[in-house]
Amino acid sequence: VRVVTMAGGEHHSLVVDDSGSVYSFGGGEASDRGEWRGGWLGHGNLDEQLLPKRIEALKGKRVVGVAAASRHSLALVDGGSVYSFGAGDGGRLGHGDTRCQWAPKRIQALAGESVAAVAAGESHGLCALRDGRVFGWGSGGAVGLGDRLGDYPAMRFGSAGNYENAPGDGLLSKQAHSPLPLHFPPSLPE
Repeated sequence: VRVVTMAGGEHHSLVVDDSGSVYSFGGGEASDRGEWRGGWLGHGNLDEQLLPKRIEALKGKRVVGVAAASRHSLALVDGGSVYSFGAGDGGRLGHGDTRCQWAPKRIQALAGESVAAVAAGESHGLCALRDGRVFGWGSGGAVGLGDRLGDYPAMRFGSAGNYENAPGDGLLSKQAHSPLPLHFPPSLPE
C-alpha cells in the first residue's frame, strides 16, 4: 500500500492509499462521562483500532483528501462529495443536527458543489470549492460568526468584513450548524 495523503486528529489518524481507499486507526471513543460518543474511525462502531483498518463504508469511492479533528473526520471523494463521521455535538458534521455518525455520511448540503479541499477544526469543518468559495459549518465562533452558539441562516462574507444574509445564493440549509458560504478573501477587521 502506498500512502498518498493523511491526517491526524487528537485520538485517531486517517490515511489514503493510491487507490483512494481510506484507513483509520486509534481510539474510537473518548468520553468517560457519557457526554458525547465517538465514531470518528468510521467503522460503524466505537471500537479502538490498533492497526490501520479500511473504512468499508467508503469502498468503491475514490477518496482524494481527508481531515481529522479531536472527535470527527472528513473525507473528500473524487468529484467533490464530502463525507463526515464522528461526534456531532456543535453541528461539527455539517448535517444540520448534532447526532453522531459512526460511519461516513455524505453532507447533503454540499451536493452539486465541486469541493477541492477539506479541513477539520475542534468544533467545525471547512471546505474550499474549486471556484474559490469557502463553506463552513459547526460552532459559530469557530467558523468566524463572532460567537459560540446560535442559529444562522445561509450567510455570505460581505466586502465590508461582516456577514450578510444571502437568500439569493440558493445555498444549503437555513438550519443551525449546516454548511454556509464564506467568500474569501474577506476584509478582516484591523
